[in-house]
Amino acid sequence: MKSDLWHQVLEKGVDAVAQALTTEETIQLTNQFGTHNYKPLPVNIVRAEGAKVWDSEGREFIDCIGAYSAVTHGHLGVEVVK
Repeated sequence: MKSDLWHQVLEKGVDAVAQALTTEETIQLTNQFGTHNYKPLPVNIVRAEGAKVWDSEGREFIDCIGAYSAVTHGHLGVEVVK
């Protein structure tokens, strides 16, 4: 899967490949290649704005992982994007 996925990214781009992944594939990739400093949640976040995030099934969540990296600034914050 790793080599095939890399070729897909080169051909189609990261966004297109990420959009096509199933939740199960995303969780598998996270478990395989993630840093494991926190246990990953079984949620596939595909969109985010401010403190809100949405999974691949369209469910909305409040992102409460504010202490982790750049997420402390929210997602797509106007000032940060500038």
